[in-house]
Amino acid sequence: MALPDAHASTCATALLYHWMARFGVPEDITSDKGRQFTSSLWTQLIHLLGVEANTTTAYHPQANGMVERLHRQLKT
Repeated sequence: MALPDAHASTCATALLYHWMARFGVPEDITSDKGRQFTSSLWTQLIHLLGVEANTTTAYHPQANGMVERLHRQLKT
């Protein structure tokens, strides 16, 4: 889903009102180490929901395999 910006509040709102409203609360979330996913807002939300947060290795796009593959398709 396209977001207007990458702020923590925008990502948290999208998670709650778009993802969880449709699919429910996930057991875990894997993200990169972007500022929006390491902010106190995001970590508090994840903690309150009881979701396990996992992060990928920095500068290692293979860890985000499916997302990086989709990005490659979008660029071509």
